[in-house]
Amino acid sequence: MSKVVSNLALVIWLCSTIHVEAKAAHFPSLLNSTHALLFEELGEESSSGWQPMIDRAKFIALICVIIFIFWLAMQPHAVFYISVRNGQAKVHKGSPPIAFLQDLKSELEKCNVKKATIRGVRLRGRIAIQTSGLSAATQQHIRNLWRLYDLK
Repeated sequence: MSKVVSNLALVIWLCSTIHVEAKAAHFPSLLNSTHALLFEELGEESSSGWQPMIDRAKFIALICVIIFIFWLAMQPHAVFYISVRNGQAKVHKGSPPIAFLQDLKSELEKCNVKKATIRGVRLRGRIAIQTSGLSAATQQHIRNLWRLYDLK
């Protein structure tokens, strides 16, 4: 994940550099104002007051929003979502194999699980199981159970 973020930062830096260099050929004063906007010390006031700091804050906020959206897009999406409340499993999203659900319910009863969540997420072309609210042993039992029904 850190490699993706560092690559995204490099792309943003390259785009801003290309943009500034392209504009500098036509508008030399724009290069000076952009340079001042991006590299001026935060505590210093320029001749135009607080405006460069406000513009820089907007630029940084925009970069943060872009990185956040990119991060969200890179998150694995749930193929199915099962919640367990009071020992009853209910499918909220997707359609896991019926036989897996039946075996899952018996496993949850055997382990006396009252509250948990189980998600199937696509990772590297396969569906992996992610759980919360379960003991480590129960999580492993469910992952082993899923191997019998994995749809790829």
